[in-house]
Amino acid sequence: MPVPSEAERISGPAAFDTLQHAAKRLDQLIANLCEVTDMADELAESEKKTGSLTADAREHIEARAYRALQPIINAAMSQSGQVDTELAGYLKQSPALAYWLKRWQA
Repeated sequence: MPVPSEAERISGPAAFDTLQHAAKRLDQLIANLCEVTDMADELAESEKKTGSLTADAREHIEARAYRALQPIINAAMSQSGQVDTELAGYLKQSPALAYWLKRWQA
């Protein structure tokens, strides 16, 4: 039985751990985006039911949601680039996976 190379034993798993962490962080940022939009929609719906939703109130709700979303969107865009970088690093350490991923995407 051949001895696995260093890339198979150490580099590949280490690259996967880094990729997994980056993907989990991106997932959390996307969940945060959804929560903020859901809260803004729920607030608007609540005010609509009470009859107190004016055009100014709706614009105020949307402006507050935008202010809350903007830094999360920026962080998600940055994290998406980080996931791409980490995926490239992982595929470099795992040529077999890169081969099958290319076949799957074709």
